[in-house]
Amino acid sequence: MPSSTRLSVWVALTAVLVWCYLNIATILEATAGRITIDQVRLRRWENLPDVANGACVVDTVANACEDVNIHAASSTAFLACGDPAGRVQWFPSSGYQPSTNRPTFREQFFKYDLKTQTRTELKLDLGSLLPEDHDIVTHGLDIYPGKDDSQILVFAVNHARDGDAILIFEHTLGTDVLQLVREVRNPAIKCANSVAAVSPRSFYITNDHYYPRGILRQLEDRFGPWSWATSVQYCSVEGDNVVCKEVSETMPCANGLAVSDNLVFAGDSKNGSVTVYEMENGKPDQLRLVRVVDVGAIADNIKILAGTEDPLVTVFPDGEELPLFLSNVSALGQTVFAPTAVLRLRKDRDFEPELLLRDNGAQLTDMTAADIDPKTRTLVGASFLKYGGFAVCKLPDSVDLS
Repeated sequence: MPSSTRLSVWVALTAVLVWCYLNIATILEATAGRITIDQVRLRRWENLPDVANGACVVDTVANACEDVNIHAASSTAFLACGDPAGRVQWFPSSGYQPSTNRPTFREQFFKYDLKTQTRTELKLDLGSLLPEDHDIVTHGLDIYPGKDDSQILVFAVNHARDGDAILIFEHTLGTDVLQLVREVRNPAIKCANSVAAVSPRSFYITNDHYYPRGILRQLEDRFGPWSWATSVQYCSVEGDNVVCKEVSETMPCANGLAVSDNLVFAGDSKNGSVTVYEMENGKPDQLRLVRVVDVGAIADNIKILAGTEDPLVTVFPDGEELPLFLSNVSALGQTVFAPTAVLRLRKDRDFEPELLLRDNGAQLTDMTAADIDPKTRTLVGASFLKYGGFAVCKLPDSVDLS
C-alpha cells in the first residue's frame, strides 16, 4: 500500500475515533440505553427559605441513620443507623467498596419514643441464624404488624460483604431487643436500597444499581444513568425457598419505596420522580402503572403519612454532592451543608407535591429519610452519613397534616 494511501487511512481512522470520543454520549444513548436527565428540572425547590424547621433537635448519639419508620400506634420511631467512618470503607450503594482488613462491620438500630423523647439502642439477637461476627451494614427499613398488638416485624436491608440480604426481625414493643427470624437471600436482591413489607414473609425491594461490584459496576457509574439499570422486585418466602419477580418497569435509579393499601410508590433518585403503581386485583406480584409524578428534585426515601396515607418524599433540593460528603463526613452539618426538604404528595390533588419542611442543612444535612407522627406533630429526619444521625422536629400548627 502506498504511503499516501496509508496516511489517508490513518487520517480517516483518527477522524472516526475523534468523532466517537466527542459523541460518546450520543452513541451510548442510541445503542446502550443511556439517558440524559434535565438537571434544571431537578432544582424546583432550590434557593427557597427554610420552612417548619424552627424546633428541631439533633440526636448526637446515633450516627449515620439512613432510614426511619414511625410506628403510629406507639408513636415510636425506628431507625437504621451506622458508622460514618465505616461507610467510607464499605457502603455499596454509594460506590464505596474497597478491600478492607476490618474483621466485621456492626452497625446499629435505634428506637426513639416520641412521647417520652427517649432514645434506645436495640440489641440484636441473631440466634443461630447468623454468626455473631456477621456484617451488619444497615440501609432501608420498614415495619409491619406482628402476631398481636404487642409485636411488630422489622424488615431491614443488610449490606454484608458476602452479599445483600433482607433481615426480618421480631420486636416486642417496650423491649430493647430485635430477634432475627429470617435472613432472606436471592440473586434478585443484589443492590438493595429500600424495602417495603407486604406480609410477614413478603416484601418489595428496590435495587439501585444493576451490577453489584467490579469493573461493570464502575462502568455503570461512570457512563450512566441507564434506562434499564434498576427496578422494583417482589419477593416472597415460601418455606425454604425465596421467589423474587421484577414487577415494575426499569428506571435509572430506583430508590425510595412505600406501600399504602393497594398502592406502591417507587422513587427514582436520578430522574427526580415517584412512580405510582396499583396492585391488580390486590395481587402484589402484579403491578399496574398509575402515573409518574415529577417531584422536581433528587428523590430518596418515601414514607406514608398516617391518617391520610399520603406519600412523604425526602428530596435534595440543591442536588447531592456525594463524593464531597463521603470525603468530609466529620464536617457534615458543621462546615459542609446539604439542604434538604420533605414533600407531601397529596392524593386529593392527584399527587401534587406540597412542601412541608425545608432546612438549609444546618440541622438536617444530607437527609435521606423523614417520617411524621401526626399525634405528636413530630417529624423525625435521618441522615445516612452524618455524625448526629437524626433530628426530631416539632412541626408548627401552620403545617397541615390532615
